[in-house]
Amino acid sequence: MIDSIKLFTTDTSIVDIKHLEDKYGFNTLNANNGYFSHSFKINNISIKIDNHGLHIEGSAPKYLNNNNVKTLKLNQILPFTTKLSEDLGFDVTGLTITKIDITDNIVLPNNTFIYKRYFGHCRYFQKIEYEYNGILYRNGTRSITIYDKTLEMLNTRVQIPDTYANLNLLRIEYGITKRVRDHLGDGIVTMHDLTTPENYLLLVDKWEYMFNQIHKISFQPTVAMPYVPGMHPREYYTIVGVQANGGITKTKADIEEGILLGHFTERVGKHHIDKIVEYQNKYSRLSDGAFTDRKEELITCFNQKVRENKNI
Repeated sequence: MIDSIKLFTTDTSIVDIKHLEDKYGFNTLNANNGYFSHSFKINNISIKIDNHGLHIEGSAPKYLNNNNVKTLKLNQILPFTTKLSEDLGFDVTGLTITKIDITDNIVLPNNTFIYKRYFGHCRYFQKIEYEYNGILYRNGTRSITIYDKTLEMLNTRVQIPDTYANLNLLRIEYGITKRVRDHLGDGIVTMHDLTTPENYLLLVDKWEYMFNQIHKISFQPTVAMPYVPGMHPREYYTIVGVQANGGITKTKADIEEGILLGHFTERVGKHHIDKIVEYQNKYSRLSDGAFTDRKEELITCFNQKVRENKNI
């Protein structure tokens, strides 16, 4: 459930500056206004020591597992902090969480882009839609990002793990960028707090709550004739128009009336009647009466992932 995280402490006495400089090297900045900073990276984790304190930021699962497709779950939080503590030479579990991304992928039966139109407004958040991949909801302290994780990996030339190949992965990411304690409560302040099951489950609850805060749009067709595979668009939309006109009997009568009124020739009129009957019969043959509600499909897949994350 955890991807990017930022940790902070004002107590820089825990840091052995010389040890880190010898081990990793520093990029040092000394500004004219008295500001200074030492910065370096361990894999994808950025570390900075400055006038204000110690800042650590990066993707926890990528640091631990070399990719962030699978997010950091409860049983991996301690291995993450242990590895980072060993690399830095001090215990990071007591550092304060100042930013966190609570996220996971849901596997959908179809291309993730199909489900994009079902995400509506979210109260207190500005909605920004991206043409090719994703939706962003944001305000001054938090964000919800929804995007195709597979497409993102392809665009950034990240190798997709075999276990995720050919899957439709929709990433739903709840980011808290400010006032973490206000949004997670006093029980989650440090990395150590996240090692307890009840606090980890609170992250899952927050993720679920924010997804449910997004209004899901329902698209109710005016004609109860969902598309069935095997129909040509011309065929399908012809019979949908016939249904909207009052049905096949009325439409045949309208065409026959048009012939008598001279709006079109008998040959043209009878040709279209034959086609309408042909398309209707084809639809009846292909249709099993089943209709997939994509909005409910999306919600069902999300709830399944919530159950998985709570099963710890």
